[in-house]
Amino acid sequence: MEKKLKTLFIEDSEMDTALIIRELEKGGFIIEPTRVETAQDLRAALNEGGWDLVLSDYSLPQFDAGAALKIFMETGLEIPFIIISQAIGEETAVALMKAGAHDYLMKDKLAKLSAVVERELADAEKRNAALKTELSLVENRAFLDSIIENQISSLIVVGSDEKIALANGAARKIFGVSKIALVGQSYSAVPFLSPVNGENDALMLALKKARRTESAECDFKLDNGTVIRLKISAAPIIGIDG
Repeated sequence: MEKKLKTLFIEDSEMDTALIIRELEKGGFIIEPTRVETAQDLRAALNEGGWDLVLSDYSLPQFDAGAALKIFMETGLEIPFIIISQAIGEETAVALMKAGAHDYLMKDKLAKLSAVVERELADAEKRNAALKTELSLVENRAFLDSIIENQISSLIVVGSDEKIALANGAARKIFGVSKIALVGQSYSAVPFLSPVNGENDALMLALKKARRTESAECDFKLDNGTVIRLKISAAPIIGIDG
């Protein structure tokens, strides 16, 4: 099945560009080519977007593959950038790969180009899928964090190390403190979180040993001396590691 590729050529030779296109067409690709020769034209082309593939000569009259690669990397595009050169030393090629190029090929080895492009397109698809998954997870986490932060009920999460991992807006409002004053602090070291009548100890013991939900009404003494009575529930949160 033929696959259309909007391809950006960084190449000063029309003849070499035509040879590369012909080789890719042999491999079953339909090439929609655009050729640029300068850094300015490269930036303008990349800003247009919609590219599937970038093929760059190593040395051009006004700049080289290293400069072209730097401009490409600034865009954050997850598409193959492949260098095709008449002659390039292995040390230079390795340096360009470390800088972000996905592969390189000699112009007298163009018979391998279609296979290289096919492989790099597949890898780019995997990278883009992973990026989308990561962005989705970040967005979902931000959404959940917003719900937790803005819910009416107060919520304090204490880790297995007994340090406070989370305290939402409602909890901070009740005790009149900032997030900095709670998160990361040892639960037992925060005076106003220790109930006046000691129910706190019973709740923590139940969570550690029985791993069950416990509820109680407790008196808490705030920093200003005020005693408030709260109905609280404590429940274990079990992660994938138990």
